[in-house]
Amino acid sequence: MNIRDELSKIVGEEYVSEREEDLIQYASDQFRTSSLLPYAVVRPSCVEEISEIVKWCNKKRIPLVPVSSKIHFYGATIPERGGIIVDLSRMKRIHEIDTENRFVRFEPGLTWGELIKALKEKGMRMIMPLTPPYGRSPLTDILEREVPTNVVYEYGEPMQSIEVVWPTGEIFRCGSASVEGFPNSPSKGVNPSGPGLDFYRLLQ
Repeated sequence: MNIRDELSKIVGEEYVSEREEDLIQYASDQFRTSSLLPYAVVRPSCVEEISEIVKWCNKKRIPLVPVSSKIHFYGATIPERGGIIVDLSRMKRIHEIDTENRFVRFEPGLTWGELIKALKEKGMRMIMPLTPPYGRSPLTDILEREVPTNVVYEYGEPMQSIEVVWPTGEIFRCGSASVEGFPNSPSKGVNPSGPGLDFYRLLQ
């Protein structure tokens, strides 16, 4: 089995690497633990490509580790069993900045530096931890429950909904982002409680 050839069918040849100099970049993080090399690094551009990568890894029984940025502190992105690194840094689009409802929809590869700049142009700011690294993903900080500088009771939860890819490859939305027709549905994704269970809290 040629991992590079197989994954290139999903994301394109230029976005898959098995070169050692590339793999070394993902072998460790800021956590003090041993460095371990993955088999390959793949850089998808959309959630549909992630879904196909997950399905392929499932079929081949190969471990998969998502990486949102190059700044991680807890060892969660180190490929302890080898496998495939899914580098999400190409996915850095901001889909919407809603100044009326005060929310922003963005992809996991977006960095604090990029998000802060885009919101500032709209006269807005993000609930954020104290001095977050500019090259780190805001989504990572939110999911890891980094302590925000604003009290939660004043502004509400920083994450209202999320789109995830389950280990089966199924794409799943929770909160009001799961309403049919989103983002053009009346809910606009601003109600994290519904419909149904609070899956976004479960994921956190």
